[in-house]
Amino acid sequence: MTDSDPPYTFLFPLWIAYRSLQDLLDQVLAPSGLSAEDFAVYSALARIGEARPSAVAEFLRLPPTTVTAVMARLRQRGHVATTRDASDGRAKILRLTRDGAAAHQHALSLFEPLLTTLEAQIGSRTGALGSGLAALQQAIDRAAEKTIG
Repeated sequence: MTDSDPPYTFLFPLWIAYRSLQDLLDQVLAPSGLSAEDFAVYSALARIGEARPSAVAEFLRLPPTTVTAVMARLRQRGHVATTRDASDGRAKILRLTRDGAAAHQHALSLFEPLLTTLEAQIGSRTGALGSGLAALQQAIDRAAEKTIG
């Protein structure tokens, strides 16, 4: 490495792992018709139930425009129902329909063998990895507050 080379930090391999995982998920989930991004939104709605699109975006750390695009795909498939928020008539509340929940379960059945394989590869370090990633997320949040407000 020379003085003019950018620093190679622990974040670079993390970014590569993220991209590798997203590509792998896209391939594994392809038979379900869902992308990794779609699967994340379905999983978030399955986990939190009803939510505003902004809450889904915040939960998944996705840009609101990305959530809007995914929601358009879900609506096209008949996988999401939308109602008005009683506390703010302009806002929408989203929830998976039965067909959406079934599509999520199908994708989950494709995802689970991959998860099992990854857990077996990581072994006893799975818990430490999860804790480390949670600590990294907290550090990122604090850095964001400090550097961009």
